[in-house]
Amino acid sequence: MLTSRRLKAELFLDRTVRFLVMLIPVISLFGIHIILFKKGNIWIVTLPYVYCGVLAAATLAIFIIKRHIHVEFGRAFWYVMFFMLMMAYAFLSLLWAMHLSESFNVLIYQFCGIAAAVFITATIRSFHDLTVFLRILTACYVIIIIFGVFEIYTGYFFFKPSELAYSLKDSYGFNFPYTVFYNTNDNASFVMMFAPFAVFTVIDWVKGWRGKLLGIFLGILVFFTLICSRARNCFVTIICFMTILLLVCLIKKNIRKYVKTVALIFATMPLAIVAVKLTAFKNGSVMSKINTINGADHSISQRLEITIGGLRMAKVYHFMGVGVGNSVPLMPYFSKLQPINLHDMPLQILVEYGIIIFALYLLMTVFLARDFVKLRLLSEKWRFFALICFLTLLAFQVVGLQSSDAMHIPALWMLFGIWFSAVKLFYQDGGTDSAALFQYKP
Repeated sequence: MLTSRRLKAELFLDRTVRFLVMLIPVISLFGIHIILFKKGNIWIVTLPYVYCGVLAAATLAIFIIKRHIHVEFGRAFWYVMFFMLMMAYAFLSLLWAMHLSESFNVLIYQFCGIAAAVFITATIRSFHDLTVFLRILTACYVIIIIFGVFEIYTGYFFFKPSELAYSLKDSYGFNFPYTVFYNTNDNASFVMMFAPFAVFTVIDWVKGWRGKLLGIFLGILVFFTLICSRARNCFVTIICFMTILLLVCLIKKNIRKYVKTVALIFATMPLAIVAVKLTAFKNGSVMSKINTINGADHSISQRLEITIGGLRMAKVYHFMGVGVGNSVPLMPYFSKLQPINLHDMPLQILVEYGIIIFALYLLMTVFLARDFVKLRLLSEKWRFFALICFLTLLAFQVVGLQSSDAMHIPALWMLFGIWFSAVKLFYQDGGTDSAALFQYKP
């Protein structure tokens, strides 16, 4: 009788955790604006913090009921362990934090993001699970795209963005979209990075010509949003992404069936430009935005100054890391700028976490990319998805320059959850490639 109750409790908790994990896209994107407790501008408890705690408590309860701990990450085990090591250093670095409350706040953002990636990886156990997760994420993505287009035309913002949102306009007279993000560059980074997954999911979900039409329409909205966002980095990156994707589909026989679909999505870019020109409040040019990528542009020159200041900072601290969150208050000592974040995820890892963690991050990226490339025994659909994962992994290293602070945005950490889950599933029958986080039996 006791065993039966224990099994029922275990099954209930397992289903609860899986349900909560599937809702991570909703919580990460929209829940961040639900503030449960606030003290000043630093100690802010939002719904994702509590949600992460509930997930951890439910998981711990499962371990207690089972009387042993076993978390299966498969081939993604070492990638997850890298983030565990990264967080261990982050907590240790609080000992020399210049502003403890601010550094702790940054650490919690990163911790929640990494926790989301780890929970996604551990919970997604089948391609069906991955499909369900992608569909929920895509539904959230579509809502954000619609919000963005509405904000572009009206200047009415659903959430509370930066004060700049109410005064800045692009060269077309449009407002910049912020949607659920504080900074328009963060919104553009999210739109670009998750666009391939969203379009893939829409076409696979609806299927047939209806799915392709919806994919094309979504592609138009994506390009439209990036053009109106003045997100030059993201705009150029997604063009390169689509070009490479199309070329690989042409070369690889096992995914050649996707050539027409990719070509159709690529063709949405000029359609988006036409939509911008026809509905613009004043004349503007896409090429004028691209041409501003030079040293004379304020944004470019400032980011160059930030990069140089960050490298100086890393050198003075012997590349051992200044500590999580410390790069912001240290910036005035190494540049002509006021306290500002590094606007570059790889650089932030190098400066705040040091050369060892940075080297491990590079190794993780290289090996993760290799895992996506060397796949052999998969269906055409999942081979194509693996290619998307590979290209988005590379694109993220570039788009990380567009975001104001990629490590501070919990939603972007879902990318790692998708990549790790994909690798775990692709190699789940690999035998020696499987590994558990840890196992313990009393």
